[in-house]
Amino acid sequence: MDVEADYVILGAGLAGTVLQRLLGPERCVLLDPNPGAYKVGESVAPEQFHHPLLRSLAAEAARLPSYAPKRGSTFVGFRSAAAFPLPHDASEVSMHVARAELEALMHARFGTSIVRERVVDVDVESRRVKTRQRRYRARKLVLDCSGSAMITARALGAVEERGPIHARWAYFDLIDVDDARFAEELARTGMTFRAYDPVASRVVASENAERWECSKSTVLTRLGPGLWTWQIPLFRRRLLSFGVVSKRGKITDAELRSLALETHSPVYRLRERRRGPSPYDRSHSRSRFARVASVVASAHHAAVGDAAGFTDPVYSVGTAAAVNRAIELATLLASGWDDTTARKYAHRTEALRRRADQAFAAWYDGTHLDDDTAAEIRDGFLVGTAFQVGINAHYKTQLLDASPAEGLGSPQDGCRVPLSGGTALSPGIRALLDLPVDGSLGAWTFVGAAPFRRGVQLRWTTASKPPLLLNVQFGPVARYYRRAGPQIALSYMNPMDGPYPFGDDVAWLIDVVAERIDARPDDWLRFDDDRR
Repeated sequence: MDVEADYVILGAGLAGTVLQRLLGPERCVLLDPNPGAYKVGESVAPEQFHHPLLRSLAAEAARLPSYAPKRGSTFVGFRSAAAFPLPHDASEVSMHVARAELEALMHARFGTSIVRERVVDVDVESRRVKTRQRRYRARKLVLDCSGSAMITARALGAVEERGPIHARWAYFDLIDVDDARFAEELARTGMTFRAYDPVASRVVASENAERWECSKSTVLTRLGPGLWTWQIPLFRRRLLSFGVVSKRGKITDAELRSLALETHSPVYRLRERRRGPSPYDRSHSRSRFARVASVVASAHHAAVGDAAGFTDPVYSVGTAAAVNRAIELATLLASGWDDTTARKYAHRTEALRRRADQAFAAWYDGTHLDDDTAAEIRDGFLVGTAFQVGINAHYKTQLLDASPAEGLGSPQDGCRVPLSGGTALSPGIRALLDLPVDGSLGAWTFVGAAPFRRGVQLRWTTASKPPLLLNVQFGPVARYYRRAGPQIALSYMNPMDGPYPFGDDVAWLIDVVAERIDARPDDWLRFDDDRR
Protein backbone atom coordinates (compact mmCIF):
# COMPACT_ATOMS: atom_id res chain seq x y z
CA MET A 1 0.00 0.00 0.00
CA ASP A 2 1.24 3.50 -0.84
CA VAL A 3 2.18 5.93 1.91
CA GLU A 4 0.08 9.03 1.18
CA ALA A 5 0.68 12.71 1.89
CA ASP A 6 -0.55 15.93 0.31
CA TYR A 7 2.94 16.63 -1.00
CA VAL A 8 5.93 14.40 -1.70
CA ILE A 9 9.08 16.54 -1.76
CA LEU A 10 12.20 15.21 -3.47
CA GLY A 11 15.35 16.61 -1.87
CA ALA A 12 16.06 18.18 1.53
CA GLY A 13 18.28 21.00 0.34
CA LEU A 14 17.43 24.67 0.77
CA ALA A 15 14.29 24.65 -1.40
CA GLY A 16 12.88 21.35 -0.11
CA THR A 17 13.49 22.33 3.51
CA VAL A 18 11.72 25.68 3.05
CA LEU A 19 8.78 24.07 1.26
CA GLN A 20 8.20 21.51 4.02
CA ARG A 21 8.39 24.23 6.68
CA LEU A 22 5.89 26.49 4.89
CA LEU A 23 3.46 23.80 3.74
CA GLY A 24 3.52 22.02 7.10
CA PRO A 25 5.54 18.89 7.98
CA GLU A 26 2.36 16.98 8.72
CA ARG A 27 1.25 17.40 5.09
CA CYS A 28 4.57 16.46 3.48
CA VAL A 29 6.90 13.54 3.01
CA LEU A 30 10.44 14.85 2.44
CA LEU A 31 12.73 12.28 0.79
CA ASP A 32 16.52 12.56 0.70
CA PRO A 33 19.03 9.69 0.95
CA ASN A 34 21.88 11.87 2.23
CA PRO A 35 20.67 15.18 3.72
CA GLY A 36 23.37 17.69 4.59
CA ALA A 37 25.88 16.24 2.13
CA TYR A 38 28.62 18.44 0.71
CA LYS A 39 27.44 20.85 -1.95
CA VAL A 40 29.08 23.78 -3.70
CA GLY A 41 27.31 27.16 -3.60
CA GLU A 42 29.03 29.00 -0.77
CA SER A 43 28.36 32.64 -1.70
CA VAL A 44 25.05 33.67 -0.15
CA ALA A 45 23.32 36.79 -1.49
CA PRO A 46 21.20 38.92 0.89
CA GLU A 47 18.11 38.11 -1.18
CA GLN A 48 18.21 34.65 0.41
CA PHE A 49 17.26 36.17 3.77
CA HIS A 50 14.44 38.48 2.63
CA HIS A 51 11.72 36.37 4.17
CA PRO A 52 11.33 36.54 7.98
CA LEU A 53 11.54 32.74 8.20
CA LEU A 54 15.04 32.82 6.71
CA ARG A 55 16.12 36.12 8.22
CA SER A 56 15.62 34.64 11.69
CA LEU A 57 18.53 32.29 10.92
CA ALA A 58 21.03 34.92 9.74
CA ALA A 59 22.58 35.69 13.12
CA GLU A 60 23.12 32.00 13.86
CA ALA A 61 24.50 31.40 10.36
CA ALA A 62 27.11 34.08 11.04
CA ARG A 63 28.35 31.98 13.95
CA LEU A 64 28.85 28.81 11.91
CA PRO A 65 32.47 27.59 11.68
CA SER A 66 32.69 28.09 7.91
CA TYR A 67 31.30 31.65 7.99
CA ALA A 68 33.25 34.50 6.42
CA PRO A 69 31.89 38.04 5.89
CA LYS A 70 30.62 39.06 2.47
CA ARG A 71 30.27 42.77 1.82
CA GLY A 72 29.69 42.59 -1.92
CA SER A 73 31.14 41.28 -5.16
CA THR A 74 34.20 42.19 -7.21
CA PHE A 75 34.10 41.65 -10.97
CA VAL A 76 37.52 41.71 -12.65
CA GLY A 77 37.88 42.17 -16.41
CA PHE A 78 40.94 42.43 -18.59
CA ARG A 79 41.77 46.04 -17.81
CA SER A 80 39.22 47.11 -15.23
CA ALA A 81 37.61 46.04 -11.98
CA ALA A 82 34.13 46.84 -10.73
CA ALA A 83 33.14 46.65 -7.05
CA PHE A 84 29.55 46.17 -5.94
CA PRO A 85 29.31 46.93 -2.23
CA LEU A 86 26.16 45.92 -0.39
CA PRO A 87 24.18 48.37 1.72
CA HIS A 88 24.93 47.99 5.42
CA ASP A 89 21.62 46.31 6.24
CA ALA A 90 22.09 43.87 3.35
CA SER A 91 25.66 43.01 4.31
CA GLU A 92 24.38 41.78 7.66
CA VAL A 93 22.50 38.98 5.87
CA SER A 94 25.08 38.26 3.18
CA MET A 95 27.84 35.77 3.81
CA HIS A 96 30.17 33.08 2.59
CA VAL A 97 29.29 29.81 4.30
CA ALA A 98 29.39 26.07 3.60
CA ARG A 99 26.08 24.77 2.25
CA ALA A 100 26.15 21.67 4.44
CA GLU A 101 26.44 23.79 7.58
CA LEU A 102 23.69 26.17 6.49
CA GLU A 103 21.32 23.33 5.63
CA ALA A 104 22.08 21.57 8.93
CA LEU A 105 21.20 24.79 10.76
CA MET A 106 17.90 25.04 8.89
CA HIS A 107 17.05 21.40 9.64
CA ALA A 108 17.77 21.90 13.34
CA ARG A 109 15.81 25.14 13.72
CA PHE A 110 12.84 24.07 11.57
CA GLY A 111 12.67 20.58 13.05
CA THR A 112 12.83 19.20 9.53
CA SER A 113 11.48 15.66 9.23
CA ILE A 114 13.45 13.78 6.57
CA VAL A 115 12.88 10.25 5.26
CA ARG A 116 16.32 8.96 4.30
CA GLU A 117 15.39 6.99 1.22
CA ARG A 118 16.63 7.15 -2.37
CA VAL A 119 14.09 7.70 -5.14
CA VAL A 120 14.34 5.08 -7.90
CA ASP A 121 11.24 5.88 -9.95
CA VAL A 122 8.61 8.59 -10.37
CA ASP A 123 5.31 8.44 -12.23
CA VAL A 124 4.46 12.13 -12.52
CA GLU A 125 0.99 11.61 -13.97
CA SER A 126 -0.19 9.43 -11.06
CA ARG A 127 1.93 11.38 -8.53
CA ARG A 128 3.60 8.17 -7.34
CA VAL A 129 7.18 7.99 -6.09
CA LYS A 130 9.07 4.77 -5.54
CA THR A 131 12.12 4.44 -3.27
CA ARG A 132 14.20 1.37 -2.51
CA GLN A 133 12.09 0.78 0.59
CA ARG A 134 8.47 1.69 -0.25
CA ARG A 135 6.04 3.61 -2.45
CA TYR A 136 4.56 7.06 -1.87
CA ARG A 137 1.63 8.89 -3.41
CA ALA A 138 1.09 12.64 -3.37
CA ARG A 139 -2.57 13.54 -3.02
CA LYS A 140 -1.82 16.98 -4.47
CA LEU A 141 1.68 17.42 -5.98
CA VAL A 142 5.12 15.95 -6.32
CA LEU A 143 7.55 18.80 -5.58
CA ASP A 144 10.95 18.28 -7.15
CA CYS A 145 13.78 19.94 -5.20
CA SER A 146 16.37 17.36 -6.25
CA GLY A 147 18.83 19.87 -7.71
CA SER A 148 21.02 18.63 -10.55
CA ALA A 149 19.42 15.17 -10.31
CA MET A 150 16.31 16.74 -11.94
CA ILE A 151 14.24 13.68 -11.02
CA THR A 152 10.88 14.67 -12.50
CA ALA A 153 12.36 16.23 -15.65
CA ARG A 154 14.31 13.04 -16.30
CA ALA A 155 11.22 10.92 -15.64
CA LEU A 156 9.35 13.00 -18.24
CA GLY A 157 12.22 12.95 -20.73
CA ALA A 158 12.25 16.74 -20.49
CA VAL A 159 15.91 17.57 -19.80
CA GLU A 160 17.59 19.97 -22.24
CA GLU A 161 21.28 20.84 -22.32
CA ARG A 162 22.14 24.52 -22.77
CA GLY A 163 25.69 24.14 -24.00
CA PRO A 164 28.72 22.24 -22.79
CA ILE A 165 29.88 24.10 -19.66
CA HIS A 166 32.40 22.52 -17.30
CA ALA A 167 33.57 23.44 -13.82
CA ARG A 168 36.32 22.32 -11.46
CA TRP A 169 37.08 23.70 -8.03
CA ALA A 170 39.27 23.07 -5.00
CA TYR A 171 40.21 24.65 -1.68
CA PHE A 172 43.41 26.38 -0.62
CA ASP A 173 44.71 27.44 2.77
CA LEU A 174 44.97 31.21 3.17
CA ILE A 175 48.27 31.94 4.86
CA ASP A 176 47.97 35.72 4.49
CA VAL A 177 45.19 38.19 3.66
CA ASP A 178 45.93 41.88 2.99
CA ASP A 179 43.29 44.06 1.32
CA ALA A 180 45.82 46.84 0.73
CA ARG A 181 47.31 44.78 -2.08
CA PHE A 182 44.14 45.20 -4.16
CA ALA A 183 44.70 48.93 -4.71
CA GLU A 184 48.43 48.39 -5.14
CA GLU A 185 47.82 45.88 -7.92
CA LEU A 186 45.40 48.23 -9.70
CA ALA A 187 47.99 51.00 -9.59
CA ARG A 188 50.79 48.69 -10.77
CA THR A 189 48.83 47.36 -13.74
CA GLY A 190 47.00 50.58 -14.63
CA MET A 191 43.60 48.92 -14.34
CA THR A 192 40.63 51.24 -13.88
CA PHE A 193 38.45 50.87 -10.80
CA ARG A 194 34.81 51.78 -10.41
CA ALA A 195 32.26 51.09 -7.71
CA TYR A 196 28.51 50.76 -7.94
CA ASP A 197 26.63 53.77 -6.62
CA PRO A 198 23.13 52.65 -5.58
CA VAL A 199 21.84 56.24 -5.47
CA ALA A 200 22.87 57.03 -9.04
CA SER A 201 22.12 53.42 -10.08
CA ARG A 202 25.35 53.13 -12.02
CA VAL A 203 29.04 52.37 -11.68
CA VAL A 204 31.05 55.51 -11.06
CA ALA A 205 34.72 56.38 -11.06
CA SER A 206 36.28 55.85 -7.65
CA GLU A 207 39.57 56.87 -6.12
CA ASN A 208 38.91 54.76 -3.03
CA ALA A 209 40.16 51.36 -4.17
CA GLU A 210 42.24 51.20 -1.00
CA ARG A 211 39.00 51.24 1.02
CA TRP A 212 37.49 48.29 -0.79
CA GLU A 213 37.80 45.13 1.30
CA CYS A 214 38.22 42.73 -1.57
CA SER A 215 38.73 39.75 0.76
CA LYS A 216 35.20 40.29 2.08
CA SER A 217 33.70 39.94 -1.38
CA THR A 218 33.08 37.22 -3.92
CA VAL A 219 35.73 37.76 -6.60
CA LEU A 220 34.73 36.81 -10.15
CA THR A 221 37.45 37.14 -12.80
CA ARG A 222 37.02 36.80 -16.53
CA LEU A 223 40.23 35.28 -17.90
CA GLY A 224 39.15 35.08 -21.54
CA PRO A 225 36.32 34.05 -23.85
CA GLY A 226 34.58 31.10 -22.27
CA LEU A 227 36.77 31.02 -19.15
CA TRP A 228 36.32 32.58 -15.73
CA THR A 229 37.09 31.92 -12.06
CA TRP A 230 35.46 32.41 -8.68
CA GLN A 231 37.17 33.08 -5.35
CA ILE A 232 35.18 32.68 -2.12
CA PRO A 233 36.83 32.94 1.32
CA LEU A 234 35.51 30.62 4.04
CA PHE A 235 36.20 29.80 7.71
CA ARG A 236 36.89 33.41 8.76
CA ARG A 237 39.06 33.86 5.65
CA ARG A 238 41.33 30.93 6.46
CA LEU A 239 40.26 28.83 3.45
CA LEU A 240 39.64 29.85 -0.18
CA SER A 241 37.21 28.17 -2.54
CA PHE A 242 38.69 28.63 -6.02
CA GLY A 243 36.72 27.46 -9.04
CA VAL A 244 37.10 27.56 -12.81
CA VAL A 245 34.15 27.54 -15.22
CA SER A 246 34.87 26.81 -18.87
CA LYS A 247 33.09 26.61 -22.19
CA ARG A 248 36.35 25.51 -23.81
CA GLY A 249 36.31 21.99 -22.42
CA LYS A 250 37.03 20.07 -19.25
CA ILE A 251 39.48 21.51 -16.73
CA THR A 252 42.09 19.13 -15.34
CA ASP A 253 43.17 19.17 -11.74
CA ALA A 254 46.60 20.40 -12.79
CA GLU A 255 45.08 23.25 -14.83
CA LEU A 256 42.88 24.27 -11.91
CA ARG A 257 45.80 24.46 -9.50
CA SER A 258 47.94 26.32 -12.00
CA LEU A 259 45.21 28.91 -12.61
CA ALA A 260 44.62 29.29 -8.88
CA LEU A 261 48.27 29.95 -8.12
CA GLU A 262 48.75 32.27 -11.11
CA THR A 263 45.51 34.27 -11.21
CA HIS A 264 44.21 34.51 -7.62
CA SER A 265 43.46 37.94 -6.21
CA PRO A 266 46.57 39.76 -4.95
CA VAL A 267 44.94 40.15 -1.54
CA TYR A 268 45.53 36.44 -0.88
CA ARG A 269 48.58 34.26 -0.30
CA LEU A 270 47.69 30.63 -0.97
CA ARG A 271 49.01 27.27 0.06
CA GLU A 272 47.89 23.98 -1.45
CA ARG A 273 46.22 21.52 0.89
CA ARG A 274 47.25 17.94 1.43
CA ARG A 275 44.96 15.28 0.05
CA GLY A 276 42.59 13.89 2.68
CA PRO A 277 39.08 12.60 3.38
CA SER A 278 37.43 16.01 3.79
CA PRO A 279 35.65 17.61 0.81
CA TYR A 280 38.02 20.54 1.37
CA ASP A 281 41.04 18.31 0.78
CA ARG A 282 40.36 17.43 -2.85
CA SER A 283 39.20 18.94 -6.11
CA HIS A 284 35.67 18.53 -7.47
CA SER A 285 34.30 18.68 -11.00
CA ARG A 286 31.02 18.90 -12.86
CA SER A 287 30.76 18.60 -16.61
CA ARG A 288 27.96 19.54 -18.97
CA PHE A 289 25.88 20.78 -16.06
CA ALA A 290 23.98 23.49 -17.94
CA ARG A 291 20.64 21.68 -18.11
CA VAL A 292 17.04 22.89 -17.89
CA ALA A 293 13.66 21.23 -17.63
CA SER A 294 11.46 21.83 -20.66
CA VAL A 295 8.47 20.88 -18.47
CA VAL A 296 8.75 22.84 -15.21
CA ALA A 297 5.28 22.24 -13.81
CA SER A 298 1.97 20.53 -14.47
CA ALA A 299 -1.23 19.76 -12.60
CA HIS A 300 0.71 16.95 -10.91
CA HIS A 301 4.16 18.36 -10.14
CA ALA A 302 6.40 21.41 -9.88
CA ALA A 303 10.19 21.68 -10.05
CA VAL A 304 12.06 24.23 -7.93
CA GLY A 305 15.57 25.64 -8.09
CA ASP A 306 18.18 23.60 -9.93
CA ALA A 307 15.61 20.85 -10.52
CA ALA A 308 13.91 23.31 -12.88
CA GLY A 309 17.20 24.24 -14.49
CA PHE A 310 20.75 25.38 -13.85
CA THR A 311 22.91 27.12 -16.40
CA ASP A 312 25.78 29.08 -14.84
CA PRO A 313 26.93 30.15 -11.35
CA VAL A 314 28.62 33.43 -12.31
CA TYR A 315 26.34 35.79 -10.36
CA SER A 316 26.19 33.64 -7.21
CA VAL A 317 22.44 33.99 -6.73
CA GLY A 318 21.37 30.37 -7.24
CA THR A 319 20.70 29.56 -3.59
CA ALA A 320 18.71 32.76 -3.08
CA ALA A 321 16.68 32.06 -6.20
CA ALA A 322 15.94 28.50 -5.05
CA VAL A 323 14.76 29.65 -1.62
CA ASN A 324 12.55 32.41 -2.99
CA ARG A 325 11.05 30.27 -5.74
CA ALA A 326 10.14 27.78 -2.99
CA ILE A 327 8.46 30.58 -1.02
CA GLU A 328 6.53 31.69 -4.11
CA LEU A 329 5.47 28.12 -4.85
CA ALA A 330 4.25 27.60 -1.27
CA THR A 331 2.16 30.76 -1.62
CA LEU A 332 0.65 29.59 -4.90
CA LEU A 333 -0.14 26.17 -3.43
CA ALA A 334 -1.91 27.79 -0.48
CA SER A 335 -4.26 29.49 -2.94
CA GLY A 336 -5.02 26.33 -4.89
CA TRP A 337 -3.19 24.63 -7.76
CA ASP A 338 -4.55 23.84 -11.20
CA ASP A 339 -3.41 23.85 -14.83
CA THR A 340 -3.62 27.66 -15.00
CA THR A 341 -1.53 28.13 -11.88
CA ALA A 342 1.00 25.58 -13.14
CA ARG A 343 1.33 27.46 -16.43
CA LYS A 344 1.77 30.75 -14.55
CA TYR A 345 4.51 29.26 -12.38
CA ALA A 346 6.25 27.71 -15.38
CA HIS A 347 6.00 30.95 -17.36
CA ARG A 348 7.66 32.95 -14.59
CA THR A 349 10.38 30.33 -14.17
CA GLU A 350 11.10 30.38 -17.89
CA ALA A 351 11.09 34.20 -18.04
CA LEU A 352 13.65 34.38 -15.24
CA ARG A 353 15.71 31.76 -16.99
CA ARG A 354 15.74 33.74 -20.24
CA ARG A 355 17.03 36.83 -18.45
CA ALA A 356 19.69 34.74 -16.74
CA ASP A 357 20.72 33.34 -20.12
CA GLN A 358 21.12 36.89 -21.43
CA ALA A 359 23.28 37.82 -18.45
CA PHE A 360 25.49 34.75 -18.84
CA ALA A 361 25.83 35.28 -22.58
CA ALA A 362 27.04 38.85 -22.02
CA TRP A 363 29.62 37.60 -19.50
CA TYR A 364 31.00 35.07 -22.00
CA ASP A 365 30.63 37.24 -25.11
CA GLY A 366 34.03 38.60 -26.05
CA THR A 367 32.81 41.11 -28.64
CA HIS A 368 32.54 44.03 -26.23
CA LEU A 369 34.38 42.73 -23.18
CA ASP A 370 37.66 42.15 -25.01
CA ASP A 371 38.06 45.88 -25.50
CA ASP A 372 36.67 47.36 -22.34
CA THR A 373 38.77 50.54 -22.39
CA ALA A 374 36.32 52.45 -24.57
CA ALA A 375 33.81 54.51 -22.63
CA GLU A 376 30.21 53.39 -23.00
CA ILE A 377 27.38 55.86 -22.41
CA ARG A 378 23.71 54.94 -22.41
CA ASP A 379 21.74 58.15 -22.96
CA GLY A 380 23.94 59.91 -20.44
CA PHE A 381 22.90 57.60 -17.61
CA LEU A 382 25.22 54.62 -17.55
CA VAL A 383 28.86 55.63 -17.71
CA GLY A 384 31.89 53.37 -17.55
CA THR A 385 33.78 50.84 -19.62
CA ALA A 386 31.78 48.31 -21.59
CA PHE A 387 32.73 45.63 -19.10
CA GLN A 388 31.64 47.69 -16.10
CA VAL A 389 28.40 48.86 -17.70
CA GLY A 390 27.46 45.35 -18.73
CA ILE A 391 28.20 43.85 -15.33
CA ASN A 392 26.27 46.64 -13.61
CA ALA A 393 23.16 45.86 -15.63
CA HIS A 394 23.30 42.08 -15.50
CA TYR A 395 24.33 41.79 -11.86
CA LYS A 396 21.41 43.98 -10.77
CA THR A 397 19.07 41.97 -12.98
CA GLN A 398 20.18 38.71 -11.40
CA LEU A 399 19.83 40.05 -7.85
CA LEU A 400 16.35 41.34 -8.66
CA ASP A 401 15.31 38.05 -10.22
CA ALA A 402 16.67 36.08 -7.26
CA SER A 403 14.40 38.07 -4.94
CA PRO A 404 10.85 36.97 -4.11
CA ALA A 405 8.08 38.17 -6.38
CA GLU A 406 6.41 41.24 -5.00
CA GLY A 407 3.58 40.47 -2.60
CA LEU A 408 4.47 36.81 -2.16
CA GLY A 409 5.28 35.68 1.35
CA SER A 410 4.69 32.79 3.66
CA PRO A 411 1.16 31.34 3.55
CA GLN A 412 1.45 31.01 7.32
CA ASP A 413 3.00 34.36 8.16
CA GLY A 414 1.09 36.32 5.52
CA CYS A 415 4.00 38.72 5.24
CA ARG A 416 4.75 40.76 2.17
CA VAL A 417 8.26 40.31 0.80
CA PRO A 418 9.54 43.37 -1.09
CA LEU A 419 11.83 43.27 -4.06
CA SER A 420 15.36 44.63 -3.67
CA GLY A 421 16.53 48.01 -4.92
CA GLY A 422 14.20 50.49 -3.27
CA THR A 423 10.97 48.82 -4.30
CA ALA A 424 9.11 50.22 -1.30
CA LEU A 425 8.00 52.75 -3.94
CA SER A 426 6.29 50.04 -5.98
CA PRO A 427 2.84 49.96 -4.31
CA GLY A 428 2.43 53.72 -4.64
CA ILE A 429 3.59 53.71 -8.25
CA ARG A 430 1.29 50.79 -9.05
CA ALA A 431 -1.67 52.78 -7.68
CA LEU A 432 -0.71 55.91 -9.64
CA LEU A 433 -0.52 53.89 -12.84
CA ASP A 434 -3.89 52.26 -12.04
CA LEU A 435 -2.49 48.77 -12.65
CA PRO A 436 -4.26 45.50 -11.88
CA VAL A 437 -2.90 43.12 -9.24
CA ASP A 438 -0.70 41.26 -11.71
CA GLY A 439 0.92 44.55 -12.85
CA SER A 440 -0.02 44.05 -16.49
CA LEU A 441 -0.32 46.88 -18.98
CA GLY A 442 -0.96 45.47 -22.43
CA ALA A 443 1.86 43.04 -23.19
CA TRP A 444 4.01 44.60 -20.46
CA THR A 445 4.32 43.70 -16.78
CA PHE A 446 5.37 46.17 -14.09
CA VAL A 447 7.89 44.50 -11.74
CA GLY A 448 9.17 47.31 -9.51
CA ALA A 449 10.21 50.90 -8.97
CA ALA A 450 13.28 52.52 -7.41
CA PRO A 451 14.46 56.08 -6.75
CA PHE A 452 16.26 57.66 -9.69
CA ARG A 453 17.95 61.05 -9.96
CA ARG A 454 15.20 63.59 -9.22
CA GLY A 455 12.59 61.02 -10.01
CA VAL A 456 11.76 57.35 -10.11
CA GLN A 457 12.74 54.45 -12.33
CA LEU A 458 10.04 51.99 -13.45
CA ARG A 459 11.02 48.46 -14.45
CA TRP A 460 8.95 46.58 -17.04
CA THR A 461 9.20 43.17 -18.68
CA THR A 462 7.66 41.67 -21.77
CA ALA A 463 8.15 38.52 -23.80
CA SER A 464 11.08 38.27 -26.23
CA LYS A 465 12.73 41.53 -25.17
CA PRO A 466 15.11 42.62 -22.41
CA PRO A 467 13.67 44.33 -19.33
CA LEU A 468 12.90 48.00 -19.97
CA LEU A 469 13.88 50.75 -17.53
CA LEU A 470 11.57 53.76 -17.87
CA ASN A 471 12.88 56.87 -16.09
CA VAL A 472 10.44 59.51 -14.83
CA GLN A 473 12.39 62.69 -13.98
CA PHE A 474 11.35 66.13 -12.78
CA GLY A 475 12.55 69.60 -13.64
CA PRO A 476 15.06 70.48 -16.37
CA VAL A 477 16.34 67.33 -18.10
CA ALA A 478 18.73 67.59 -21.03
CA ARG A 479 17.81 64.34 -22.77
CA TYR A 480 14.46 62.63 -22.82
CA TYR A 481 12.12 60.72 -25.11
CA ARG A 482 8.96 62.69 -24.40
CA ARG A 483 7.35 64.99 -21.85
CA ALA A 484 4.43 64.27 -19.54
CA GLY A 485 3.35 67.81 -18.85
CA PRO A 486 5.81 70.70 -18.61
CA GLN A 487 7.74 69.44 -15.55
CA ILE A 488 8.11 65.69 -16.11
CA ALA A 489 10.38 63.99 -18.64
CA LEU A 490 10.41 60.33 -19.69
CA SER A 491 13.40 58.43 -21.01
CA TYR A 492 14.17 54.75 -21.36
CA MET A 493 17.20 52.53 -20.88
CA ASN A 494 18.27 49.01 -21.71
CA PRO A 495 19.77 47.29 -18.64
CA MET A 496 21.51 44.93 -21.06
CA ASP A 497 24.26 46.07 -23.41
CA GLY A 498 23.37 47.92 -26.60
CA PRO A 499 20.44 50.13 -27.55
CA TYR A 500 16.97 49.00 -26.56
CA PRO A 501 15.07 47.24 -29.41
CA PHE A 502 12.59 50.09 -29.81
CA GLY A 503 9.29 49.36 -31.53
CA ASP A 504 5.61 50.19 -31.51
CA ASP A 505 5.16 48.22 -28.29
CA VAL A 506 7.72 50.41 -26.47
CA ALA A 507 6.24 53.61 -27.88
CA TRP A 508 2.76 52.46 -26.80
CA LEU A 509 3.90 51.75 -23.25
CA ILE A 510 5.60 55.13 -22.89
CA ASP A 511 2.57 56.92 -24.31
CA VAL A 512 0.20 55.20 -21.88
CA VAL A 513 2.48 55.86 -18.90
CA ALA A 514 2.83 59.51 -19.97
CA GLU A 515 -0.95 59.89 -20.19
CA ARG A 516 -1.43 58.47 -16.71
CA ILE A 517 1.30 60.67 -15.29
CA ASP A 518 -0.18 63.73 -16.99
CA ALA A 519 -3.53 62.94 -15.36
CA ARG A 520 -2.00 63.21 -11.83
CA PRO A 521 1.23 65.25 -12.13
CA ASP A 522 1.18 66.59 -8.58
CA ASP A 523 1.08 63.07 -7.16
CA TRP A 524 4.14 62.15 -9.23
CA LEU A 525 6.08 65.27 -8.32
CA ARG A 526 6.23 64.15 -4.69
CA PHE A 527 8.96 61.74 -5.81
CA ASP A 528 11.16 64.74 -6.63
CA ASP A 529 14.07 64.67 -4.15
CA ASP A 530 14.43 68.46 -4.26
CA ARG A 531 10.80 68.94 -3.14
CA ARG A 532 10.86 66.52 -0.21
